[in-house]
Amino acid sequence: MKEDNLLMQTEEQVTEKVTIYQKIEQKGQNDALAILEAGREKAEQMYASMINEAMQDNQKRLEKARQAHTSMLKGAQSQFDHSLKQYTLSVKKELIDQVFQRLLEKFKAFSDEDIRSYVVNRIKNEKLSGKETLKVSSNDYDRYARLFSSGKTLNGMILLDKLSMLLGNVNYQLTLAKDGANISGGFQIIGSYYDIDFSYEALFDDLKRLYETEIATILFDGDE
Repeated sequence: MKEDNLLMQTEEQVTEKVTIYQKIEQKGQNDALAILEAGREKAEQMYASMINEAMQDNQKRLEKARQAHTSMLKGAQSQFDHSLKQYTLSVKKELIDQVFQRLLEKFKAFSDEDIRSYVVNRIKNEKLSGKETLKVSSNDYDRYARLFSSGKTLNGMILLDKLSMLLGNVNYQLTLAKDGANISGGFQIIGSYYDIDFSYEALFDDLKRLYETEIATILFDGDE
């Protein structure tokens, strides 16, 4: 009987110890799970924070890149606009120069009557002493001698007596210089006190100053 009672007490003690161990083990598991859960939440928070920081940093990098790209585009556009403007001005100037070059070719193709008219009209309003010398290009020398002289000479130079008659003053003693002028056409008047340049080059320089803007307007009306 005593043995039975002792056995029952022993079983109860063992059962009680097992229950205590189970409780301790359960608590340990629960604590471990709580720690793991807390760690997971902390890890998730840290991960979310890192993701957020990375996104913000990436956004800043993207914004800097966008600003740099925009600045580069503006610079490139500005450079392109400047280059285009310079090129356009260059083309327009070239076209205007072509207009005057064509006009120069027309002057070079003057007939004898055109030459007479040009020379007389350029000189008639000038106050001459009557002893001036005309200089023309070497290519025009014979033509001016034929058109404006009867063949007489003065001081070793051809006397332009026909020109004096055309100018309405037979007392003029205008002469034609032997040495040619460095011009493409027209003439120069060499006087005692000053010279007058009636070459085609001088004429077109004056015309450019006076009419270049007007010509550009006609050629490029409507262009920016």
